[in-house]
Amino acid sequence: MTENDTGFLGFPYLDANYVWCPNQFLDRCIVCHDRGVVRLVGYVIYQTLRLLGQDGVPVKQDIAVSFNKIVREAGISRGAAGKTIKLAIQNGFLTCVAKPSAKKRNSAGQVGTYSMRWNEVLSKHDDSFAGFYSGDGHRTQIPHAFFTNVVPSETLGTIRVVAAVIRHTIGYSNQFGGRRSDAPLSYDKLQTYTGLSRSTLATAIKDAVSKGFILIVEQGTYSTGEVNLASRYSLNWLTTAKDSSVGSKIEPHNESGERSVQKSNWRQFSKETGERSKTEPEDRFKNLPTRKEERKENNKQDDVVDQDHRQSIDLLVKHGVTNAIAKRVAEAVTLQEIERQIHWLPQRNIRSNEAGFLVNACINQYSDPLKTNTNLSVDRRKVFSLRRDVLLEAWKKQRIEDRHRWEQVAYESESDTSIRRSIRFCGATDKEPHKRILDAMAIELELEPLTDPVSRPKTSAQ
Repeated sequence: MTENDTGFLGFPYLDANYVWCPNQFLDRCIVCHDRGVVRLVGYVIYQTLRLLGQDGVPVKQDIAVSFNKIVREAGISRGAAGKTIKLAIQNGFLTCVAKPSAKKRNSAGQVGTYSMRWNEVLSKHDDSFAGFYSGDGHRTQIPHAFFTNVVPSETLGTIRVVAAVIRHTIGYSNQFGGRRSDAPLSYDKLQTYTGLSRSTLATAIKDAVSKGFILIVEQGTYSTGEVNLASRYSLNWLTTAKDSSVGSKIEPHNESGERSVQKSNWRQFSKETGERSKTEPEDRFKNLPTRKEERKENNKQDDVVDQDHRQSIDLLVKHGVTNAIAKRVAEAVTLQEIERQIHWLPQRNIRSNEAGFLVNACINQYSDPLKTNTNLSVDRRKVFSLRRDVLLEAWKKQRIEDRHRWEQVAYESESDTSIRRSIRFCGATDKEPHKRILDAMAIELELEPLTDPVSRPKTSAQ
């Protein structure tokens, strides 16, 4: 087991305690069916494939499944057990070997027995599923802990996220038989694979990371108009393991989540020429600064940056901006720009909400009312995030009647069916409504919307 009082410690490396699981469990069962079916099929797969004989055949293929076992070991409620078994059989994952029978006066009851359904033909994604592929290949070494710690107890979203990371790392094999230690997975790619909504996916990723099932090896970047990089994910492997043998060797992660680098013996690649550099080391590096001088210079620069950051926050707070928003503005905009916008405030005709206007002026670099604007660089990603935070703060203060009205405006102005569904899903009663709804509110309240003017919904106030 990989649990203790502090929670899940990580998956053991694949030198033992793994199941050669069909990839179709990940691709056709977990991401397409409800949690009960996933837990039942996972339970039968684990009980079948975790013990193999010397000939490679499972020691036990017919698994007795009583209601008590389903509740205790598979994590399925007693009331849903019967329906779950029927669905697993109807969808082609299991076969009933012996039907259960109730205990009677003259005969003992019989526990239902089920086995994995096998098929010699590999089912395609657009075909109805007719059994797990029994031929060679199309399998992944999945740690036992996935079947004992994740599938029986976690939400369907968390199960699907962990399964996605498994499928795209150790479940991916290149032409040389090598396996990935981590993989780049964008939100769009994860949504396509898992079938989860964006908000549910975000919650599931956060849950999987916080519980120690997966690691974010490298945080992705997103910025409008620039090259975007997807976050890189990996399974959280036990750091106490000595080695990992998954196809080609995989470099283990250290405790900080970074990949450790093995030092190579550089001498085996060097050539003996009999010649040495004629420049002595002390002459070659004589004019370079020492480490102590470098640290001193870097500390000076950091002090200047920290001082500007604190001064920016103080200036914004003095003009009515909340401390949380002021910190975000200070990260995205320079102190000079903030001072410039504050200096221009008396020259502007601000009817209300001076603090909100100041925030928008800083992040959008409003020009001098009397002169031409000077274009300064701004982190567009931070600007977008800051705009959203400002609108969400305003959203909390609005009446429910106004929220419903803005939701209806956003819904009627959108022709795309999928976006319409998203607007209804993240509607007026949601703490973080759809961005189209926020835009409708922003235009009516004369705030800076999230989207560009071309794609903004029109409100009755326009």
